[in-house]
Amino acid sequence: MIGNLAQAEVKKWSHFYQLAVDGGRGSGAAMEWYQRLAQTWQSHNLLLGVTPVTEESFQAFEDRFSVRIPSDVRRYFQCVNGTSILAGHDMDENGFRFLPLSEVQAVGDFAAEMGWKIDDEILGHQTAFVFVDYLAWCGAYAFETASPNEGAVYLLGYPRQRIVAPTLAKFAELYLKDDDSIYRA
Repeated sequence: MIGNLAQAEVKKWSHFYQLAVDGGRGSGAAMEWYQRLAQTWQSHNLLLGVTPVTEESFQAFEDRFSVRIPSDVRRYFQCVNGTSILAGHDMDENGFRFLPLSEVQAVGDFAAEMGWKIDDEILGHQTAFVFVDYLAWCGAYAFETASPNEGAVYLLGYPRQRIVAPTLAKFAELYLKDDDSIYRA
């Protein structure tokens, strides 16, 4: 049954992957960072989480939290939207699981749920949102929606949190290279 479910998921999302990888422009165009994410995940048998996020979903998220999602974060959720919740197809070999927008949480809510202490400069404004699980919540990554660090990605879950990349696009680039800088607290 699990095998059939996995096969059905792969078939169901194959068109979504193709759109994520080629962006509807055909295979001759240079790949964007989010397309390289989708292609890498596909090559490692990871499935995309759900269908791309609609404008209505973005608006609901932004209204709920009184924030504006940065453009590269928006593009990521429009084109990729995380990895699947289907066991065995959700986490890469290094222990990263990218969440779909529907699972993204404010850092403050997440920290309270996990019992983590988060630095006031990150927690104080409720404008950062957890979007990546690292090693089944041994760590996490969050994107920032407010100035002065709008778009930055934070590493959380360690005694000292920090910015690991100034944008989601740069974080994706570092992630794809398995750069050590995204792991160190």
